[in-house]
Amino acid sequence: MKYVAFRFLFLFVFAVSLFMSGVPAYAEPKPSDQPSPPKPAPAAVDGVVKDGEYPLFFDLAPFKVWVSRSGDVIRFAVSAETRGWVALGFGSRRMDGADIFMGEVKNGKEIFTEQIGRGHGHADNPAGKRFATRYAVKLDGDVTTMELECPAAKVVPKGAKELPVILAYSASDSLTQYHTARRSATLKLE
Repeated sequence: MKYVAFRFLFLFVFAVSLFMSGVPAYAEPKPSDQPSPPKPAPAAVDGVVKDGEYPLFFDLAPFKVWVSRSGDVIRFAVSAETRGWVALGFGSRRMDGADIFMGEVKNGKEIFTEQIGRGHGHADNPAGKRFATRYAVKLDGDVTTMELECPAAKVVPKGAKELPVILAYSASDSLTQYHTARRSATLKLE
């Protein structure tokens, strides 16, 4: 009984001193104390474009292009109605001098290559000059989709709000086969 009385007295004295100190028993959280809303997850590089995965979409018939930028990383997806390869290029409005990324699914196997445009053709980009950090290619029915991720600084000039690209696809599953369709476009990044 003596112990219970002591505990009660201690709690009473503590409560009175807290009350007298002017410290509120409950304080509204300041805006900086509130948790920030969750940031959208970066686009997954898996060869499948999901609703809401990319904030930017461009219908560039016969191509569809999606773009997501997160800090110093940029992700792209390109798809076309083909069972062959799809390609996306940067750095030039024409093939010559462009960094070209090509992808296809052949015999159930994902194939991806980085090429450099040479005149009206292309050749392997030397290993030391390749810059895709992740990629994936999927064939879903008659649609081939390629996703890739790379450092934004390698693709988008500093301060640029637009990005010129070239696009191509082939009905063939040979990466050396001439394209079935091609086009160039300018993507607005804002």
